[in-house]
Amino acid sequence: MVAPPLSSSNRRRFLIRLSHWLAAIGLSSLFTRPSTAAAPTVLQQALEGGDWQPDARIRLTVPPLAENGAMVPVQVESHIPDTRELLVLVERNPNPLAARVECLPGAIARVSLRVRLNESGTVLAIARTPNGNFGVRQSVKVMQGGCG
Repeated sequence: MVAPPLSSSNRRRFLIRLSHWLAAIGLSSLFTRPSTAAAPTVLQQALEGGDWQPDARIRLTVPPLAENGAMVPVQVESHIPDTRELLVLVERNPNPLAARVECLPGAIARVSLRVRLNESGTVLAIARTPNGNFGVRQSVKVMQGGCG
């Protein structure tokens, strides 16, 4: 059985509805949140499969309460000898690796930057050395619209 041909107005309505439906499906895939399980994967890639140990010789300075999540000041300083690399990760961001800074031998391992925090979460600073990976983490609460 063959369907009767559509009139031009019915065809137009059908195509408009179809385009709206396809656009809605396409846009919904753009706005889906990535899994929070992506952070350990990025961390493992950044550490090349290694792990990190907490160390008090790394100083992470970040405000515990950020008024504007778009510009949160972060400062990391490592007092561990022979620090080769500093990593700054933000756990709940779509791209958790905020910074990767290589340090020259004999230089002071210090970096100061501003990162974007999409929501309240944890900032992690890791110093990579030939003796292993050492880090420190700190929680940050982002105020939405000036309200905690």
